[in-house]
Amino acid sequence: MRTVLLSLYLICIDLIAWLLIPIDKIIKFTPDQVYTFIHWTMGKGIMKVSGVNITVNGLDNITNENYLLISNHEGIFDPLIITTVLKDTHAYIAKKEITKLKPLKYWSLRLGVKYIDRKDVRSQVKMINQLVDELKNGRNVVVFPEGTRSIDDMEFKAGTFKLAQKSHKPIIPMRIKGTHNIYEKNMRINKGEVVITFFKPITYEEYKDLNIHEIKDKVEKIVQGK
Repeated sequence: MRTVLLSLYLICIDLIAWLLIPIDKIIKFTPDQVYTFIHWTMGKGIMKVSGVNITVNGLDNITNENYLLISNHEGIFDPLIITTVLKDTHAYIAKKEITKLKPLKYWSLRLGVKYIDRKDVRSQVKMINQLVDELKNGRNVVVFPEGTRSIDDMEFKAGTFKLAQKSHKPIIPMRIKGTHNIYEKNMRINKGEVVITFFKPITYEEYKDLNIHEIKDKVEKIVQGK
């Protein structure tokens, strides 16, 4: 039943998103306005319809300075959960295949999502440089360094941490638990509990003398509780 309700809800949101595209091309919504729309419709709205309750720990660890948020990636709902919890605009990394879905492509690009072709090294380098610029210009960036969804903790990809090295921004480790059970468990929507934990920020002063592999190991241990 929840799967049907969510499908109907998404059809309505998709229609609204299509209708807003020509309006946006005329008046140009700000990134904050776009994010607010996503926050309430794709974030809080979907969580409400899906019956997902979110418990947040360590929200006071979110800094006033913009940051690089590093999280495990348990389920397809992870970005929506983060969007629900955090009201500030964030840029994400997403796989290129998602760009086939419209108007998701249009609004995600307006939001600042950077698409990566995992088979194209030049695409990855370009994306890293774009996200470094986003961080330096005051934007928060969210990365799932496991590279794919998994219920079991996977090794982080070290290249992600070039973002920290080049931007000198704080790293906020984050742990998501429970999103796998919302959908991936049986490929239908299930109500449930999701717990998000934000850990203490790692400042530039704490990692400036480390190489990207050492930074990766440090953050990975925190997120995965090793």
